[in-house]
Parts: sequence; structure tokens; C-alpha cells
Amino acid sequence: MERFDIRKIDSNNKNFELIIDGAHNIQGLNAFFETFEQLGFSKKKRIFIFNVMKEKKYKYMVKKTASFAKKIILPQMNNGRALNLEVLKKEFSKYIAQNKICMAGSIKSACDMISDNETSAAVGSLYLAGEILKYINGTIR
Repeated sequence: MERFDIRKIDSNNKNFELIIDGAHNIQGLNAFFETFEQLGFSKKKRIFIFNVMKEKKYKYMVKKTASFAKKIILPQMNNGRALNLEVLKKEFSKYIAQNKICMAGSIKSACDMISDNETSAAVGSLYLAGEILKYINGTIR
């Protein structure tokens, strides 16, 4: 049974699928990746939009997410509890090349960085999932 939301997105004249899951703690992230693998999404590396609240065990979450990622997009969030993007970038750079880690000023900018016809995922925070759903409201086909 699926535990996450898959949306078809039209952004910046591109069409892509975005898998959205709050996965805001270790248990949630492990459950997400278990389902992600069961449904065959892990057969190739994916683009991930990621952010996390600073009080979470982000080092584990970063390492786990990086193992499935070909590219990481770190969007600025409208939440004072969100971990600093420079801290996240530094942590991800332990596991993935720095040129594969992008910072985005907004959720829209993050979505614009996803390639056409790509299946990508957004994880790490319920707030991130909420901001993405607010952004795509009205662009879902």
C-alpha cells in the first residue's frame, strides 16, 4: 500500500512527477524508502527536494536520502525552525558531489530545477510537504 502522494506537476513548461512525503523523522524516512524501493522507484537515482527542522536527527536523514539521490535541491522554507541551508549543504556534501547539491530560494524555484519527464521526490519535513502542496494547488492535472 502506498504511503505517499504522487503528483503530476507542470512547472516552467516542464511536466514531471513528484513523490511527496512528510518523512520528518527517522522512522518516517525509513518507512518512505522501504515503500519507495518496494514500488520500484529506487531502480535509478532520483532528484530529491529536501529540508528538515533543526531539532530533528538530520545527519542520519541526510545520509539515507543521499544514498538514493543523483541530485539534491534544498529550498528555502518559510519556517524559523528549518535547518540552515548551508548546514544541510555541508552535510550532504559528505555523500554527494557539491555540484549535485542546489539551493533554491523558494519551492517554485526548487520545482523549476527538476528535469522534464523526471520522477522526483520531496521528503524531510511535514512543513516542506505542506509548502509544496500549497504551491502545486491548481497545477495538478
